[in-house]
Parts: sequence; structure tokens; C-alpha cells
Amino acid sequence: MSAPHTRTRTRTRKAVLAGVAGIALLAAGGGSFATWSDSEDLGGATITSGYLRIDGSSVVWTAGGKEIALDDYLVIPGSVLTYTATVDVDLAGDGLEAELATTLPTAVTAATAAKEADVALAGGLTVDVQVNGQDGTTITDSGEYTVVATITFPTVDDEGAAWGQRAQDAAAELADFQITLEQQIA
Repeated sequence: MSAPHTRTRTRTRKAVLAGVAGIALLAAGGGSFATWSDSEDLGGATITSGYLRIDGSSVVWTAGGKEIALDDYLVIPGSVLTYTATVDVDLAGDGLEAELATTLPTAVTAATAAKEADVALAGGLTVDVQVNGQDGTTITDSGEYTVVATITFPTVDDEGAAWGQRAQDAAAELADFQITLEQQIA
């Protein structure tokens, strides 16, 4: 009686091993259990990016509407100096918006901190910066834009007093600055 029982086990074991071997061969060979199959190649794509650029600038200093050489110009109370820079902006990008601004400081410093006249002049000068007539400009198109800084030496000091001898034969410095163009995220 034990012989038929052993024979059945052997047949079952062989069948199971054959099934496992078949599945392993299908899996290793990349085959599937499907009878039909199909595939299609999908085309790739090239993705390109836009850019933003500031190209060159022309700079002009004026006083009283006339062009001046700043190094040779001596300010007096009531002087108004105007710095005008024209820049070409080139934007390329779908939906691109950028902020055109300047890092021009709104204050000046004394050329020599220990010289009272320099400190008085630096403290008296005011600076107002505008880009196309605004503090900063959000732009969406390429074009020519204007940055204007107005430096004023008022006729009286902050307290309304005349300058007298203060701020005479003095020097003040306007720090280096940049015109910047930076993408804005909506």
C-alpha cells in the first residue's frame, strides 16, 4: 500500500517542479502569460529654457538740465544732480515676468569720516531712485528702460537752518551700485 502513495507523491512533486520551472522560465525570459501583446515607441522631446538679460547701459549726469562731468562739478545748496542710465532688457520665456531695480544706495557717506564738512555734506544730500518713474518696475517685454537717481543738496539742513560754513569744501561718496533684473514668481 505504501507504493501507490509514494508514486502519487512523486508525480505531484514532478508536476509542481515542472510548473515552478515553467513560471521561472517565463519570468526570466520577460515573457508574459498573455497570448497577445503590442508596443508603441513614444517620441521624446527637447525642453528649452528662456533667459533674461540686461545689455549695456549709457550713463549721463545732468544738473539744471545740462550734461555735466561729475568729477568737475561742485555742488552748492540748492543743487540737484540727476543720474540717468538707459538699459536694454531682453526677456525670453513664456509667462516670464521680471523686476528691474537698482541697488543704488539712498544715502551717501562722508569721503573722510573725521572731516566735519564731509559729514555735513553727506548728511545733507538726499537720493531718490526711480526705474521708469517708479521705485521698481515689473516687466514682461524686452525693451529699453530708464533708471534715474536724483541727488539733492537742499538749501537748508534737516532742522531748517542755513548751512553757513558747514558742508563747504567737502566731499561725499555715492557707493557703487548695480541695476538688477530678477524673475518674479506669480
